Amino acid sequence: MMAAVVCGAVVFPGLFYSFRKILKHTWTEWSDADVVSVSERLVSAVHASLACAAGVTVVSSCQDVMTDSHWMVNNFVLFGAPYMIFDIYAMYLTHFHTERTRGGAKAPVEHSPQTVKAFLRKNWMLVLHHMALILIFMPITLVRSVRKQSQPFSRTSAVVSQCTSWRKTTERGSNSRKCSIGSSVFQERAGGFLHWLPVHHRAQHSFHLHWKDPHSAAP
Repeated sequence: MMAAVVCGAVVFPGLFYSFRKILKHTWTEWSDADVVSVSERLVSAVHASLACAAGVTVVSSCQDVMTDSHWMVNNFVLFGAPYMIFDIYAMYLTHFHTERTRGGAKAPVEHSPQTVKAFLRKNWMLVLHHMALILIFMPITLVRSVRKQSQPFSRTSAVVSQCTSWRKTTERGSNSRKCSIGSSVFQERAGGFLHWLPVHHRAQHSFHLHWKDPHSAAP
């Protein structure tokens, strides 16, 4: 997990400073406000493109995005966390250089608590959005995923999703329960491991859970 965080902490600031250096040398007539603003937006576009690609991959790989898990979800959440923090700093730089370029009596000359307060007053909604993603939604996503992966199997029988009918059959003096399922994924948790059985064309498949009726006579 730390590898994803470190990767994000390197990629997004690196992209920002690279774009800033390239734009400054390519368009020399641009002001610092223009360079910083465009660099910030380019990094945001990169993050948005990666988020869309990850979302399409997860949705196309999972049959039910509400219950299924995918390794890319947690990794991208951790990978994007440094971006949210760095983007607040990039937005502050954009605000600072824009106000200084505009000039006037209240134009900031250097960084100070007053410039930070002015930035927070003007962009409090964006800052709140970024902090909520980091402090609230990211922990919820990670905890939910860990609980799904480590949830113990408390019954000895298999867990079957989307059962459409149950019926009892009798075979050689013992009872058997048959479950017909029309879902595309059969998920079984038993013995601490997870099995995935793909079901093609959503055809009806069935399996038997054999159990002995304690009240039935011995054969």
